[in-house]
Amino acid sequence: TAMKWQLEAMEEDTKNQKGVSTLKASADQLGRLVEDILDVSRIEQGRMKFEIQNTDALKLIAEAIKNLEPLAKEKNLTINHNPQTLPHISADPTRLTQVLTNLIGNAIKYTLNGSITIETSTEAKKLIIRVRDTGIGISAEDQKKLFQKFERIKSEETRKINGTGLGLWITKYIVEQMHGSITVESIRNVGSSFIVSFPIVTE
Repeated sequence: TAMKWQLEAMEEDTKNQKGVSTLKASADQLGRLVEDILDVSRIEQGRMKFEIQNTDALKLIAEAIKNLEPLAKEKNLTINHNPQTLPHISADPTRLTQVLTNLIGNAIKYTLNGSITIETSTEAKKLIIRVRDTGIGISAEDQKKLFQKFERIKSEETRKINGTGLGLWITKYIVEQMHGSITVESIRNVGSSFIVSFPIVTE
């Protein structure tokens, strides 16, 4: 965190913007790695806490998109979202933000060109959030083990993409602890859709 603060200050003053940006990206990556490892420890020891409450998913989706748009623009990708009135859901806002950030971030990471689209709908007293991309896609074989710990798609296309293989395992745990579900639909070289659903708050 101290490194990131210093780099952000330097980014405004230094002439070597590219060098500082590279360092900042590395610090961000390190921060995500540390947080993933801490989350694994919390999960395995049963110490990850949840504060389930009446949650405005639309607001959290908008915030996640806003935070990740700069990353998408760096790759000349667009994030599409058509906001609509949504029912509130029963979830932990902080953990739901973590889920959305991971799914949208992964979509950006594994999409070389095109777009990421966030779609929402309701069905059987559940809110469904779909994160769809035009990325490299996932084979049927890889989909079977996608949510396992330390599992990553291994191909020539993903060789230079950094990751721990923990994000989707953590995401699945969080979603299920909030009484939700997560599934994936994907076709190689066409794109992927990650679909999460959560119970709608009923009066």
